[in-house]
Amino acid sequence: HANATATGNFPDQMDFLAALSSPDAKRSTPVVIRITRENNTQCIPIHSQIAFIETRLGLNITQLADVFGVSRPQIYKWLKQEAQPQNSGTNQKIELLSRWLQTIPEMHTTYFGKLGKRYITPTETVLSALSSNNLSLTSLNELYSAIRPTIEALLAK
Repeated sequence: HANATATGNFPDQMDFLAALSSPDAKRSTPVVIRITRENNTQCIPIHSQIAFIETRLGLNITQLADVFGVSRPQIYKWLKQEAQPQNSGTNQKIELLSRWLQTIPEMHTTYFGKLGKRYITPTETVLSALSSNNLSLTSLNELYSAIRPTIEALLAK
């Protein structure tokens, strides 16, 4: 299990569970999770973090597999708890994305999948940026800044 800090949009267990099982979620994933308040760190099952990333980014399974550099069947195994990521870099990326997504408005993050093929630089798309092995909070915030105007224009329609 990877550690994650309970902050942002999920002040308690019910909020996190509701986000994963809402009608907007791609699947209802059973989650066993304890969220504590104020600077306490706890363990969130890796499959729950992966489902959270998939739902919040609005990614399909192929896109999610690309982000983590694995096959579609491997993603399904992780989500069904038949396997867990063995690569420490993948585990760190899952934890980083989980933490970062809690700081971005949900109405914005769900556009990342829809804008996946959009170029943010002459050589880099939204999905290629998310797939980078050099992700950091800084690079994720830069990615969000690059596509935020597009997201806000889409929301204004």
